[in-house]
Amino acid sequence: MLGLLAFMGLGCSREPEPSATTGASTAGTTAGGTDNLALNGSKAETTPFLSATDMAEKADIALYPGAHVPDGKSNIRSASGTTRYEIKMVTDDSVEKVVKYYEGKLVKAERMTEAGNVMGMTPKGYFAGITAVSSGGKTEITAVVNVEKG
Repeated sequence: MLGLLAFMGLGCSREPEPSATTGASTAGTTAGGTDNLALNGSKAETTPFLSATDMAEKADIALYPGAHVPDGKSNIRSASGTTRYEIKMVTDDSVEKVVKYYEGKLVKAERMTEAGNVMGMTPKGYFAGITAVSSGGKTEITAVVNVEKG
């Protein structure tokens, strides 16, 4: 898992995009807050209250169908020319079903382990990683996408 997260920090795609960071929410509502983070010695810029649907659109990643997006769990962090989108979701579907869904959505998708880790590229060419973990009868999904500003 640490290897997956380390690799996710290497984003290679470029898109001119304003810097933003937030907690996410269920579609149609907004929640979250701001917190300035020190990343690699630079201060992250923050903008609160972006919906999960808007985050997914900017990150070029599909929200898992029917998944709940818990308030305040997702975020966007921008520092050193890279915007990192992290979208947290919860579903009743199995880890395997989630993994198969994202294997079909990501370009050059590759399952990283027997567990629920998939890496690949979004249709726009952004590095993306999906982690699906079974917890308390639910599957917790974390989608991480790195967009490098150009």
